[in-house]
Amino acid sequence: VLDVTGLVSLNSDAGAGSELQIDLGFAAALGDSFVFIQNDGVDLIAGAFENLAQGEITSEEFAGNRYSLEIDYAAGDGNDVGLTVVDIEAVTIL
Repeated sequence: VLDVTGLVSLNSDAGAGSELQIDLGFAAALGDSFVFIQNDGVDLIAGAFENLAQGEITSEEFAGNRYSLEIDYAAGDGNDVGLTVVDIEAVTIL
């Protein structure tokens, strides 16, 4: 968890969002939620990660499964950033 104070901007200087890179590292369960940016103040999160608007899905593979994760820029107490596992599927190796 990254604890921050004050305004958080996820946009780079060029106006494009920062890239979110996920390293899950464990077998999460369907419905698990994780806050990874926790803002201790009342300031909102400004901007978004590149190609990942509110409610969009990203994925990460771990131990033979693909985890679909939904981004939430108003997680926790409303001004944090989190992910929720919305789908888990086995990865077929050919």
